[in-house]
Amino acid sequence: MPYIVNSISQTSLRPPLFMFALLLFSWAMTLTGPVLAKEPKVGRFITNNGPLILYQDKGNRLAGFYYYKGQPAHLFLSRNKSGTYKGFWVQASSKRKCAKSKNGSPYWGTINASLKNGNFLALWNYCNASLVNQKNRRWRGKLQ
Repeated sequence: MPYIVNSISQTSLRPPLFMFALLLFSWAMTLTGPVLAKEPKVGRFITNNGPLILYQDKGNRLAGFYYYKGQPAHLFLSRNKSGTYKGFWVQASSKRKCAKSKNGSPYWGTINASLKNGNFLALWNYCNASLVNQKNRRWRGKLQ
């Protein structure tokens, strides 16, 4: 995840992942304006890994969209009782391939995130590996 590209023009999308991205955006478009307006933590974040767009459903879940090496990639997060978020990311490719697939891809990992005062702060790792607070496993961003 340390390398994210802002442009899709230089890639060819894999059909299943493209369809998933299309469904994610279709779902996000069904959210009513007031739901998004009540949650200032959702929107477009500028991060150390490039742009990240977060959407919230009517519950306590977030879905995120970003690019990794020109391919669409996704975050799926659920809110904990503590107010932080836990979930996973999934991509079309990655530095490590997991033994099992998640959402149709063997390239995924765990993530814990917090959203406070327009800041996105997260720790991530590959597959089901424990999260570690290392510089190359931190994802930080600011709401644009």
